[in-house]
Amino acid sequence: MNSHSYKLFLTLLIFYSCSTSISDSQTMTPTLYNLTVIVGEGGKVTPEASGSYIEGAQLTLTATPNQGYVFCRWLGTDNDQLNCAQRTSSLSSLGSRCIIKMDSNREVQAFFEKKIINYKYFLDSVFKIGTINKEIFYRK
Repeated sequence: MNSHSYKLFLTLLIFYSCSTSISDSQTMTPTLYNLTVIVGEGGKVTPEASGSYIEGAQLTLTATPNQGYVFCRWLGTDNDQLNCAQRTSSLSSLGSRCIIKMDSNREVQAFFEKKIINYKYFLDSVFKIGTINKEIFYRK
């Protein structure tokens, strides 16, 4: 090899090795977002999910009302309801699920409300026996 070829070879070798090397400081670090879950009086949310999550993570939260309460609504999810939904007695104790996609810092709230119970009394006219029937109505 002559000296010009040797210099050209060294120059290309140095240029190529510098342009293709990746240092540890250039590696990609994942983006983390914070989730804060706030639970109103009258229920619980599972799992306990407040914390940091990698961008794109999906979490399923379940709100479960305590006895004497009904689940009302979520706030801070991708499909919030502005008003409490009317619930039937068969659905009110089941709670509600929501899916959270971590694409930003999020604050999610679960709202519960007390059941409102109205009693109606009826007299059984056929058997002339007094009976009491309980009907439960839920506030809208």
